[in-house]
Amino acid sequence: MKTILVLISLFALYCSQRMEFENFKNLLKDSFLEVKHLTNQCLVMDTSSSIYFKTEDLVKFTKVAGTDGNWTTLRTVYPVQDNIVTTVQMQVLQTKYGSIRFGLLSKPDNIAGGIGILPNSWAYDFSSGSKYLSGGSAIQYGSPGSLMDEITIKIDLTETGTLEYLKNGDSMGIAFSGLKQAGSLYFAFSVAYSTDVVTFTGC
Repeated sequence: MKTILVLISLFALYCSQRMEFENFKNLLKDSFLEVKHLTNQCLVMDTSSSIYFKTEDLVKFTKVAGTDGNWTTLRTVYPVQDNIVTTVQMQVLQTKYGSIRFGLLSKPDNIAGGIGILPNSWAYDFSSGSKYLSGGSAIQYGSPGSLMDEITIKIDLTETGTLEYLKNGDSMGIAFSGLKQAGSLYFAFSVAYSTDVVTFTGC
């Protein structure tokens, strides 16, 4: 009889803990990016200090302030983790001119402009397929993007540091190398028009 009572007590305790865990998951289920952050710091965008973007469940980003035609940048809260390979997938849901850039920056407080234009920033330009480095001229790199294309940003910090882009799963080659010497790196993207909408699709 005592054994049965002990088993019942243990089962009740398990059910109680399981319920608490499920309640915790339910609290977070509408915040997918935050859940991912608990496991691997995947993608938590710094929207708290941005007046330029609105979000829908933290995964869809639309420019809502600033002059159309001028670049506006949003970056992650946390730097890319060192000594591992990190991938981030973004999809372009809506765009007028394709004026969207994906990449990295190493000066998180300087986002007054577009990546590839800002100092210490690296970018793939969705409209042209070109790559840009810290305000330099366009360098031919890959193919232009189209509506609904998924762009994967692959950051390999296991050795010297490389940045590679894939479009719909197909690699366009290594865009930049030697990134480790730049210090902490933050994933970022830039849009120029309020009609541009990008969404996070995975990591």
